[in-house]
Amino acid sequence: MTISRNVRVFGGLVAAAALTVSLAACSQSTPATNAPADDCVPEHQFSTVNEGELAVGVPTFVPFSEIVDGAPSGIDGDIIAEFAAAECLTIKPVPLDYTGLIPGIQQDRIDVAIGSIYRTAARAEQAGVSAPIYLDQMGLISKDGVVTIEEMKSLNVGAIDGNLWVEDLQKALGGKVTVYPSSSELKQDLEAGRLDVAIDSYGASTLVFKDSDYQVKLIEQTDQIKASIEPGQTSYYFNLKAEDFGDALDAKLEQMHDSGKIAEILEKWGLDASAADVGEPRLL
Repeated sequence: MTISRNVRVFGGLVAAAALTVSLAACSQSTPATNAPADDCVPEHQFSTVNEGELAVGVPTFVPFSEIVDGAPSGIDGDIIAEFAAAECLTIKPVPLDYTGLIPGIQQDRIDVAIGSIYRTAARAEQAGVSAPIYLDQMGLISKDGVVTIEEMKSLNVGAIDGNLWVEDLQKALGGKVTVYPSSSELKQDLEAGRLDVAIDSYGASTLVFKDSDYQVKLIEQTDQIKASIEPGQTSYYFNLKAEDFGDALDAKLEQMHDSGKIAEILEKWGLDASAADVGEPRLL
């Protein structure tokens, strides 16, 4: 079982070009970071692959996850660092692409996989799934700040194959959506003027189009697009046998939701705080 970030293919305006590290090429991890204080007392008791360390599988998908100066960075990097600190663990980042994450968990090379990964029933058969962390919201990229289906009916619209909203978009717009195999073609046609609106993950798009002539807006909720009302939830993945680990991770995520910390981290990285309002857990 391998992971693509989205249901069928890995989308995102940043990710397609960034995921160049294969599992075979990632047999070495970067040095462990963020050593806890000598008097640190962990909030829970559980085992990890290497005692005292949290081995974290880190794919490159800015602004969600990457390794910077030997440590996980981005939204997921900040969240997993909070968990490691609470459990007195030194983080050992392991660079992996998305196809290497579940094999890395199953082979006990990593304790946890991060990187804005959808919660799916298929993956839940292969690895433990944490509580929902944040939503993968639907972003509309245009020069005019388009936010509704009605506005798009008279425009040239493009999306990436495999994203949750594509099928509903096609129905809502009478099949008048150009579907692209990857982010590079979508972005190219938008910038060339062949598209009026490009649709992709809000989080990735806000970074790609920062300081540009384009506006990235959350779609206005509509019954015609299920993902506008119930965006995909993301989770972290871990070994199915590591139940105590999963319980500790869920407890920390619940605490961070209740305190507003996850919303704070999302805003720090340019996402809307509403992405932290995950609702009840659900699997795709």
